[in-house]
Amino acid sequence: MLIRSSSIITEKISFTVQTKLLLEAINNTDIGLGTSANPILIDGFVSINDANLYEFFSGETIAFQLESDYGKEKEFDLLPLELVGCHIHNVGQDFNRRFVSLPNPWENIFDTAPKSIIKLPDGSLSIEPIDKICAITVAKGLDDKVLDTYVSYRVVLKSTTTVKNAEGREILRTFYFVIDPLIKITSGRKGGGKL
Repeated sequence: MLIRSSSIITEKISFTVQTKLLLEAINNTDIGLGTSANPILIDGFVSINDANLYEFFSGETIAFQLESDYGKEKEFDLLPLELVGCHIHNVGQDFNRRFVSLPNPWENIFDTAPKSIIKLPDGSLSIEPIDKICAITVAKGLDDKVLDTYVSYRVVLKSTTTVKNAEGREILRTFYFVIDPLIKITSGRKGGGKL
C-alpha cells in the first residue's frame, strides 16, 4: 500500500501488509468477522516505512494505492488484496470546534467535487477508487487563511480466499480489512512532507 502526494517534496509513505501472517491468523484464530460492516483491523499486520506524521498542503493530491511488494510477490499471491475504498474522519480538535457549524466544512479542507468522493451522514468522507487508486486533493482553504487539521483515514481492503469452516471443509470467503493511520492537512499553504 502506498500513500503518495502529487508534490515532489513529499515522499511516498508505504505500508507493507504481512499477508502470510494475516492468512495464518484468519485460518487459525477468531481474529474477527471480516465482513464489510465489521472489517478486521490489521494495523498489527502492517509495517510502515516511515512512522512520521505526514503533512499535506493546498493543491496536493493524496493518493492511496495498493502495490505488491516486488520481492514478495509469492507471499502477496497467498492473500491477494483489493482496495475497496477510503473513509476520512476529521479528528482535529481546533477545526471541529471552529467549523463544526459550517454547512460544508469539508470544502475548506478537500476538493469534494469529484464524483468519487461522497459525503456521508456521519460527517465523514468516502473515496471510491478509480483505476485502483483513491485520490483526494487538499483545498485552498477558507478566505485564504491557513487551516490546520488532523484526519484519520480508514483504508478498506478485501480479499477472497479459501478457508476451512468449522466442519473442516474448504470454502471460498471474502474478508474485509481496515488500516487506520493519521495525517495532518494544511489548506491555504503550499509545501509538504514530514513534520
